[in-house]
Amino acid sequence: MNVNEYFRETQRFAIDWMWILVLLLGVTCLFLYGVIKQVIFEIPWGTEPASDTALLACLGFLLLFTLLFACIKLETRIKEDGIYVKYFPFQLTYKKFLWTDISKSYVKQYNPIQSGVQGGWGYSRNRYTVSGNMGLQIEFVSGRRILIGTKKSKDITETLTLLQKIKK
Repeated sequence: MNVNEYFRETQRFAIDWMWILVLLLGVTCLFLYGVIKQVIFEIPWGTEPASDTALLACLGFLLLFTLLFACIKLETRIKEDGIYVKYFPFQLTYKKFLWTDISKSYVKQYNPIQSGVQGGWGYSRNRYTVSGNMGLQIEFVSGRRILIGTKKSKDITETLTLLQKIKK
């Protein structure tokens, strides 16, 4: 079944987070140098070198962690039947929230540093955010609430208004 789509947003971590990625790449390159020196050229790396296996394991972990961090993206879609969200690579398919299950939906400002249900950035049962401090707050008939971060708060508000789904 083809459902009309009214809003689409794809977000990645903000540019400030790129420094973490650069740092991860730097540490990964350092370990790569150590692996090449010790495993390939058989010259011990450091004054108390780790085993080749431990060095390769650390390099593998760093490569996977850096790749994971670089691939994270948040995708949000608003369609005529509901709101769809995917936090890749933790979710491979969209999570669908039907309008019939939603009692309230509106854009709000939140504090990403504050602890609690909506504190921090990342993916949890109640939060889908990568950066910023604006989000689409969804409250369900069941009482459950989730927050989906957005960089396009004005566009979401316009879309919800168009669909007559903005409810506070």
